[in-house]
Amino acid sequence: MNFQGYSHLLLKLLNHMVYLNGFGLFFFFAGCGIKCKEIPMELVFVIDSSESVGPENFEIIKDFVTALVDRVTVGRNATRIGLVLYSLEVRLEFGLNRYTTQQDVKQAIRKMLYMGEGTYTGTAIRKATQEGFFGARTGVRKVAIVLTDGQADKREAVKLDIAVREAHAANIEMYAIGIVNTSDPTQVEFLRELNLIASDPDREHMYLIDDFNTLPGNHVSAAVNKCLGQNIPTFVQGWVPCCFYCNYLYAVAKLHAPALGAESRWGRGWRMPQGRGTSPAGWGMHPGGVVPSLCQGGRPRWEPPPP
Repeated sequence: MNFQGYSHLLLKLLNHMVYLNGFGLFFFFAGCGIKCKEIPMELVFVIDSSESVGPENFEIIKDFVTALVDRVTVGRNATRIGLVLYSLEVRLEFGLNRYTTQQDVKQAIRKMLYMGEGTYTGTAIRKATQEGFFGARTGVRKVAIVLTDGQADKREAVKLDIAVREAHAANIEMYAIGIVNTSDPTQVEFLRELNLIASDPDREHMYLIDDFNTLPGNHVSAAVNKCLGQNIPTFVQGWVPCCFYCNYLYAVAKLHAPALGAESRWGRGWRMPQGRGTSPAGWGMHPGGVVPSLCQGGRPRWEPPPP
């Protein structure tokens, strides 16, 4: 996979974390000007530092993780970040309450030391569940990103499937990123483990690349920058204030668009039947059929109506 291919993978990952599920940010329109508002989230990285990774690749992993941290707003009322580092030893590098700024989180990641030795992925996931998410805010989305380059160690006392069940039972949304060469004879079994770790649907939570060298340094795709530069609205579950175009006049209304399954596509607009006008360019279409139909007294009627 070349760099461009990896950039697409990173964008795809962030699509599901940022666009669809409210990872860090959502956007609303007030007075038809874009503003940014935070959606709280608890995020824990689970990072493989085993012998097969190697010290040079470990530095690439740190670059990757800090690039993701750059895409969220860290704070007590925004995204809080924890990190578990593992090989045969499993360490909670820092918990959710430790750092309150993006810069502090990135500095802590930069200071992490390579460990070497085995791959106790099950133990690491259990530590993330029990300690990494300790103190998580009630009702706030919990996300874990597991990054590993090999199968869980067979000597491990904590079985991977049990640890994963515990995480899922704790309502932790699991993303799995695996690095393995396509010619590796263990690839099939490794892929099975990644699918086991990932939350459903797997295609939205599991990502496989074939070379550490395809991980980005300080570059991310232009599309990700565009989104996080507040150019693309993100749909979130519930009622969100927004602007729409009604009878060729802007007005403030409320939009219902479930987070899962929504999509944002720059340059598409809401379809408004019966020639009643079109929305500003840049709105996304919702595949579930939630589109405005009629403008009545400056208010849209949604079709189908929201629950």
